[in-house]
Amino acid sequence: MGNFVELPVEVDPLALLEEAFAEYEELLQGWKPNLGQPEVILIQAIVYRLVAPLAQLAAESGEELFNQWGRKIVGLTPQAAQSATVKSKWTARDTAGYELPAGTQVNVERTGSESVGFIVVNTVIIPPGSKVAEGVLLEAIEPGEVGNGLGAANAVTLVDSYGWPETIVLEATSAGGEEAEEPAHYLGRLAETMQTLVEGVVTANDVRIVVLNIEGVGRVLVIDNYDYESKATEAEKTTTVIVASAAGTALSAEKKAEILAKLEEKREVNFIFYVRDPAFTEVDVTAAVVERAGYSHAEAVAAAKSAISAFLSPATFAQDPPGDAATWGNVKVIRYQDLVTALNNVQQVDYYTELKLAKHLGTQKAEDLTLEGVGPLPKPGTINVT
Repeated sequence: MGNFVELPVEVDPLALLEEAFAEYEELLQGWKPNLGQPEVILIQAIVYRLVAPLAQLAAESGEELFNQWGRKIVGLTPQAAQSATVKSKWTARDTAGYELPAGTQVNVERTGSESVGFIVVNTVIIPPGSKVAEGVLLEAIEPGEVGNGLGAANAVTLVDSYGWPETIVLEATSAGGEEAEEPAHYLGRLAETMQTLVEGVVTANDVRIVVLNIEGVGRVLVIDNYDYESKATEAEKTTTVIVASAAGTALSAEKKAEILAKLEEKREVNFIFYVRDPAFTEVDVTAAVVERAGYSHAEAVAAAKSAISAFLSPATFAQDPPGDAATWGNVKVIRYQDLVTALNNVQQVDYYTELKLAKHLGTQKAEDLTLEGVGPLPKPGTINVT
C-alpha cells in the first residue's frame, strides 16, 4: 500500500508565548510581561484558544481530509466491517412442523465465559412430518473477526424463547467476518488507486488495484499474458483475472460482469480481459491424533478438525504475500508437509498417528496433492479426525 506523509504540525504554547513576549520587549523598550497587562492577556488568549487548537486540528485532520476527498472525488469507499456467517442444523422436539423466524438469536460459546451472538438470516419452515432444518444461515450480530472460527465443537444456545428446538449445531466453521478498514489502510488503497486514474490499466498490479476496489471482491489472482479461452500462456495484452469474495466463494455473474466492465473502461486499446471464478477442488482429509496432556481427546479432535479446515479454506489459501488474504499466488499443489505443519501447530494435539488427503472421494495418501484448473483454490471436503 502507498504511504501518506503525516502533517508535521507540532505546537508548544509556552514557546509561542515566549516568542511573542520577546518580540514585544524588542519593539517596546522597557516592556516586561506582566500577568495583569491587557496585551499579555490578549496574547495568551490567542495562543491557547486559537493557535494551539487550530494546530492540533491540522495535525489530526490529514487522514480525514484525504478520506473525504477519496470518497467524494475519487469515488473510493472505505470497506465496511463484515459479519461472520455459518450454516447450522436445527432439530425439533417433534414432527408437528415449526417456523424459525428471521432474526432469531442464538449465542455460540467460544470459551466457558465468552460467547458470540448470531441471528438467523432468513425465515425457515420445518414442515409437518419433519424434525430437521439444515443449512440455516446464521450471521454474527457484531461485525468483525469476533465471529470467525466457531464450529461444531462450540455449543449453541437459543436466546429467544421457543420451546420446540431440541438441538442446534453448527455445520461448518464460521468465517467471513472482517474488521472495518483502518484509515491508514484506506489511504494506502487510495494512493494505489490514484496510480490508475490517469494512465490506463496496463500492468498486473493496475488490474489488482482496480478489481480489489470493487465492492464484494475479497480475493483476486491476476495472470498476465494468459488467454483463458485458448490457454495460451504468452498472449500479449491479455490478462485473466480470477476473483472471489473475502470468504473465498464464487462471485455472481452480475458481479463478474461489473468487474469486466470496469476493466474495459480503463483498458488501453486492444487489451483483452477475462474475469472468471477460481477452480475449486474439494479436499478430503483423514487424521488420527493423540491429545496433549491437559486436554481431552474430544478437544484435540475438534481443534485438529478446525485447523485442517482453516488450512484448506479458500479464504486464506496461498496468501501472497503471507498475511494478505486479498491476493494469492497461482499455487497448484497442496504440500503435504504444510498440512503436517498446520496439524502440529494445534495446541491441543501432541502428535498424529495418521494423516492423509485426496480430492473428494479419491484414494487418500500421505503425499502432495495437485490442484487442477486455472486459479485453483481448495475447500474442505470430508474432514474425518479420530
